[in-house]
Amino acid sequence: MRRFAIKFYAIVAIILPVIAYYNWKVAPNVSGDLGLLNLVPYGQEYASLNVGGMVHPETDSLCVTQIHDAADIRKYPVVTIGDSFSNQGFVSFPHFLGRDHGFKVGNVERSMFYQPVQDYLSLLNAGAFVPGQTAIVEIVEHYYVWRLAWLDFDSTEYSELGPIVPGKWQKDVLSETARWVRLSIGYNNPVRRFKLDKDCFSHPTRARELYVYREEMSFLEISDELVIQALDNLARLQALSREKGVDMYFLICSDKYDAYEPWIAGKHPDNQILRRVPEDDHIIVMTPYMRELIADGVKDVYMVNDGHASTIGAARCAQVLAETLGTPDSQALTN
Repeated sequence: MRRFAIKFYAIVAIILPVIAYYNWKVAPNVSGDLGLLNLVPYGQEYASLNVGGMVHPETDSLCVTQIHDAADIRKYPVVTIGDSFSNQGFVSFPHFLGRDHGFKVGNVERSMFYQPVQDYLSLLNAGAFVPGQTAIVEIVEHYYVWRLAWLDFDSTEYSELGPIVPGKWQKDVLSETARWVRLSIGYNNPVRRFKLDKDCFSHPTRARELYVYREEMSFLEISDELVIQALDNLARLQALSREKGVDMYFLICSDKYDAYEPWIAGKHPDNQILRRVPEDDHIIVMTPYMRELIADGVKDVYMVNDGHASTIGAARCAQVLAETLGTPDSQALTN
């Protein structure tokens, strides 16, 4: 009995300080979507998606309208539909397309758990878009092949439109501490970390650390046959859009990994799937534009603690789109 008591109290003496450290030192400083996944205390000064300083919520107005009813799609000269990169509010390219470039933009609000490319196709088939509209269909890089390859061209059924309700972190000290310990030793971590050979972020201690979703390595699993099928379907989607009088642009937002890949130190996987994308003025790949900013020494093009672009990256994406689209429609918002 005495031995059991000694072992019990020894275990408690180890566990309690670990729980206390996590609860008072780590948890209060967890921020960003990557922070919530791998429980790294990046600090609350990086909790806001406004890293980059190009938005002032106290004075700025949101310059994109969120569309939650398919009947409202036809009201906007420019309609965006995509995954999480399209749905970041003030820190999204649709907002900057309206704020900085005068376009009247409606965003069909989607989340990464929907299939926005299929939803666009189904809405197109259902007559939600009208001739003369511009549609910007966005998908993040590591999803673009899968989303295109699995399109159903006969469907007129789309996921129910409605506001995205952000999830809330339900804090459970014991389970979160156990997860933090597990992730700290590298077991089954959904986030990968790479070292960079120059300062790419303004974080005081993580300026040369790149954190990305492990899913961004999925290019290692994509076959040539799947890429061919995806690009064939993209050409078919473009042709259908033209047939219906909709000027459709397909936007591939860069993965964080691919944006920073040239500055990753040491041996690392090489992503080649974007090299197969055809040159087409209606297909916009953001990776080279993100790399231009990083090469010029711009920090925080993406957020250190998050998989999304900062206001800097979102504004650059909007600028590229504006230069491609040309003059805003006469009904566009004016600044």
